[in-house]
Amino acid sequence: TVCWRDALADVRPSGAAYALHPEGAANWAEVRDGLAAQRDISLAVGPEGGWSTHDLVKLSELGFSPMRFGPRILRTETAAPALTAAIQALLG
Repeated sequence: TVCWRDALADVRPSGAAYALHPEGAANWAEVRDGLAAQRDISLAVGPEGGWSTHDLVKLSELGFSPMRFGPRILRTETAAPALTAAIQALLG
């Protein structure tokens, strides 16, 4: 099997890159206005149970910043579409 860390070993996101995490340093309200001006946006949504500390370190090395997306922890299968819809709403 291929681990996500191995699959992303050569990936270097351009533009804004965020990893959803309930304890992220940034929050959606702080970054949303800046996202509207971005040409490229990369999002990392963690597995059920969330990112491990090791995962967050690796994502940070790849250029992702941890971001909170509101007061509730979303399930993996709903987090990505919810954040994508929110970004699409910004772009009009």
